[in-house]
Amino acid sequence: MTTPFPLHRLLQSAVQLAPEVSKDFVECASVPLWVLCVGRFPDVHRMGIPEVKYIANIHGNEPVGRELLLHFINYLVHNYKHNEDIEALVNSTRIHFLPALNPDGFKTSVPGDCQGSQGRTQERCTLGPLTPVLSFLDLNRNFPSIFGHNLSPLQPETLAAMQWFQSETFVLSATLHGGALVAVYPFSFSVEGHHGKAKSPDDDIFKYLTKTYANAHKTMHKGDFCNETFPGGITNAAAWYPVLGCLQDYNYIKGQCFEITLEVSCCKYPREDQLPRLWDENKQALLELIKQVHKGSGIKGRVVDTSGNSVPKATIQFTTRKKKYVYQANNYGEFYKILIPGKYKVRVKEVSRKCCALSYLATEGTIVPGKRVVGLGNHGMGSTRHSVGMVAVNLLARRLNIADQWKTDKQSKADIVQTQIDGLQLVLLKPRQFMNINGHSVAKAAEKFNLTPEYIYLLHDELDKPIGKVSLKLGGSASAGKSLGERIERCFVRYYESNEPVGRELLLHFINYLVHNYKHNEDIEALVNSTRIHFLPALNPDGFKTSVPGDCQGSQGRTQERCTLGPLTPVLSLLDLNRNFPSIFGHNLSPLQPETLAAMQWFQSETFVLSATLHGGALVAVYPFSFSVEGHHGKAKSPDDDIFKYLTKTYANAHKTMHKGDFCNETFPGGITNAAAWYPVLGCLQDYNYIKGQCFEITLEVSCCKYPREDQLPRLWDENKQALLELIKQVHKGIKGRVVDTSGNSVPKATIQFTTRKKKYVYQANNYGEFYKILIPGKYKVRVKAQGYLSETKLVIVTDKISSYSAITQNFILKKQENKKKQ
Repeated sequence: MTTPFPLHRLLQSAVQLAPEVSKDFVECASVPLWVLCVGRFPDVHRMGIPEVKYIANIHGNEPVGRELLLHFINYLVHNYKHNEDIEALVNSTRIHFLPALNPDGFKTSVPGDCQGSQGRTQERCTLGPLTPVLSFLDLNRNFPSIFGHNLSPLQPETLAAMQWFQSETFVLSATLHGGALVAVYPFSFSVEGHHGKAKSPDDDIFKYLTKTYANAHKTMHKGDFCNETFPGGITNAAAWYPVLGCLQDYNYIKGQCFEITLEVSCCKYPREDQLPRLWDENKQALLELIKQVHKGSGIKGRVVDTSGNSVPKATIQFTTRKKKYVYQANNYGEFYKILIPGKYKVRVKEVSRKCCALSYLATEGTIVPGKRVVGLGNHGMGSTRHSVGMVAVNLLARRLNIADQWKTDKQSKADIVQTQIDGLQLVLLKPRQFMNINGHSVAKAAEKFNLTPEYIYLLHDELDKPIGKVSLKLGGSASAGKSLGERIERCFVRYYESNEPVGRELLLHFINYLVHNYKHNEDIEALVNSTRIHFLPALNPDGFKTSVPGDCQGSQGRTQERCTLGPLTPVLSLLDLNRNFPSIFGHNLSPLQPETLAAMQWFQSETFVLSATLHGGALVAVYPFSFSVEGHHGKAKSPDDDIFKYLTKTYANAHKTMHKGDFCNETFPGGITNAAAWYPVLGCLQDYNYIKGQCFEITLEVSCCKYPREDQLPRLWDENKQALLELIKQVHKGIKGRVVDTSGNSVPKATIQFTTRKKKYVYQANNYGEFYKILIPGKYKVRVKAQGYLSETKLVIVTDKISSYSAITQNFILKKQENKKKQ
């Protein structure tokens, strides 16, 4: 049964099979404990999505669980796109796997040893700070216990597991063992310590969960195997035999997690030829247990104050249950509780606030927490067709007699009003942002009210439908729904165009190419699955209206048709939007235009990593800076000059002709140039987005003619298609990660410095502690620091490979700085 490859290689192979899977590992002393997560959002917890975990091999000589979990991981990733049930389960759950909690014991265990103890215990441990010796400590007797003092020192594996349990809000968990065939539930010990059943406050729920597994198992429910009898295939742990310091009791009490033990084989280390039968017996049961975290009779929610802010660590008590075990919300105010059908009074309180109580009816069906109706449009422009969604929501508010109760919510940047209809929560929302970024308000409000997309109705206009026609569709709009469902996910790339329409046409072709080839081209599918690609085909729509087809070198339509020179003087103007952005190189005297302000707001709305602006009038890829403090003509290097050269060379080399560098009566070696060396520009978009947005922004001049004839478009598309693709792929070359504290909470706005680079430009993590940095191959020392924390430095090696569509992941855990006492 021993696998022919190291455990981490098997897990990494699963990661490569599906972009929905990512790996992580916990390093404890010299023992790596490998953890893999399967889910739509494998990298980080998402509100409303429960966390489930499976653990195996806590006893080194019981590897049957280890093998079953490896089979289960493989089953999930292989069937994700081919089985609707598996896809729905993976999309709605984060499933964590720790296949080997005792790797040292496993190394010494003996295949075919059904009842022996070799490898069961830990091969080495530390009995004290100065006495490292060989030991026979059982890790499943090594956890802290409320039933008595555990004299054995906590081992590195135990400490690592405890830290992991606290890093997520785990709702349901199971540990797989060998040596019997039964599903076991807490408690495993009692205060008295005698042999006999020790009930937990959730005894009825634990019975339900273990029965679920046993009944779905091919034989366990029969209850008469391995020379032992367990009615229904389940048992209370202490009634079987008492254990002090076991993982099961610790995780239930300390982690508020429904933890059960699954004994899945009479033989502790069965022969390899027995594995297909064991997998067949357990496969459906492993699936059914996970599904219980979504049981319609359970409850999940979020505790917030009247301003919509999370109330962390609030206590939740089910007062109508016989044993009133108090639960605690997590740091985001979230809570999850599996329940059996019945009526429950739920009492929530927090030390500094008043408590509240509500009645809750648990049923066998799906609980609908509430619904939200969103009117999309442009704030302050209610009379236009684009804002018809807001008009409809206003009419609905009047019909419900709540039109005078609108309140502005700063968190979601929207106007919100709430009511109830027949006990159902109803939220009406009007974003206070431009139409193209309404989705960010929707996403923020969804988190606040703990609503998933299926409970949200978006009202908006459709340009391809005549006025007065109404239609319903599943899935929402592209602009709002996408932002709601995938707000921060892996990497971001953005393309947009100024006022020269050749770029506009190329982007429309590119969008069409991606969506048409998504299911038919593996490379395109992998790229789209691992990247969010944003398109803004027209940043200057007013100028486009006045431009002239076939005008190759003229300036009509180049500038903005209208602008505001001051708060009281709206006049026609000839302002160039690519000279209108704030600059560090000098004061820009022209007032910021609405398009400029909208673009700036959009740049800050996401953690953009890579971006390109398409222009016409030349054939060259251009990189920052576009200006210098001196302002003279000549190269102006940025701190990332080498990376910018690499990115522009990537585009030029993939372009059919650009790399030749001699077109449009101008010569650019290799088809690239520094912007200021070509001609200096103050207030350009490129410099602003690089400095302010921490985004690698380049400019692509893609046609000698600014507004070429329509018959030239096929040639231009053919020349640029591969280059557009290759540029996006570069976002997966470099480093990405997350900065968290020792409790697993995000450390927002931490600074990241690459100390071995010549120019030490300091980057900043986003509000979720995430960071992304494109790097060329090499060795880098990465230093991360944040106020109130000790800094951490790690060495990262970046290679030239991007086949996996994922940059190197390097997370940082910062320890809080201890306050020194005054002497």
